[in-house]
Amino acid sequence: MLVTEKGMALTALKRHADALALYDGAFAHFSTLLISDDLSKARLMRSRGFSLIELGRLDEAEESYRASLEAEPDHAGAKHELDYIAKLRAGAQAMDVKIVTGAEAVKPQ
Repeated sequence: MLVTEKGMALTALKRHADALALYDGAFAHFSTLLISDDLSKARLMRSRGFSLIELGRLDEAEESYRASLEAEPDHAGAKHELDYIAKLRAGAQAMDVKIVTGAEAVKPQ
């Protein structure tokens, strides 16, 4: 969880290469711990995929999202990002990153 939080902070600063290095380092140094925790592995793969999209490395991003779906097959966010990658490949414009805080995410109904 700490790795993904730090990665999100790096993403907010548009330091996508640093975020990717963080995620890759987590897999390199803690792979034995991650193997037993599929949901953590899936979360890191999605975070890694996002960084790769921002770096324009779509093939690797797609691989990361597909790997995340092996651990968490019905994750809507991963499926959405795979659709987004397909749209980028078809010529769609990349969307800006919008960081949503807890206060913005919770809207009164």
